[in-house]
Amino acid sequence: MKRVGLLVVLVLGASFAATAGPFAVGPHLGYTFGGDVEESSAVVGAQCTYALDEQWSLELAVSQYTEETKETERWDGGAGGAIWITDYDLIPIALSLVYTHAPGDGVALYAGGGVALYLVDIEGSAEPLAGSATTSASLDIEADSGYGVQGMLGCAYDASQAIEAAGAGSVALSLFADLRLAWAVYDYEATYAGVDAGSPWLESEDDTSDYVHAMVRVGAGITF
Repeated sequence: MKRVGLLVVLVLGASFAATAGPFAVGPHLGYTFGGDVEESSAVVGAQCTYALDEQWSLELAVSQYTEETKETERWDGGAGGAIWITDYDLIPIALSLVYTHAPGDGVALYAGGGVALYLVDIEGSAEPLAGSATTSASLDIEADSGYGVQGMLGCAYDASQAIEAAGAGSVALSLFADLRLAWAVYDYEATYAGVDAGSPWLESEDDTSDYVHAMVRVGAGITF
């Protein structure tokens, strides 16, 4: 979580360093689903949007979410077996080019895409499969930072007029909701170990894995 706080500070700090053109900063929440996601996870993060003109903008966003996967494996004709458990802590830092169309009444539709750097923290564990000859199992796994691409489709609402009409002052606040599809790849090293019928064994793996998922986000931004 220290990394999340640091990254959020960096994103917000970079936004305030902008010297030309309007920009907006704010938080977002959401959840992941689909693709390689076995169980949906809550998403928290922040974003900074820099307006290039009335239609085009750049968005720098950082999010954090977790994922747990379980894989059951049998070997030696089913005599041995284990459940491999992998816990992921993912922090994508995404830079996207966004096109916005505003039909009116404070409503805007937008679409875009870009690239992302993924900070990946993985922890592995294992459980011997019940009824098998495996009496002990362990998984040690490490991953490098990954990279990926993403696309988005969403809508936004300019709440500034509603806030002013309610007598709450003048605040350039926008609310948004979007759907994002993402694909990421990363390298990892894994060591599998266990004891089958009293005989210890050890195997290692060095490979590349991909991660496909979707994300729904809702959030807000204040324009400066």
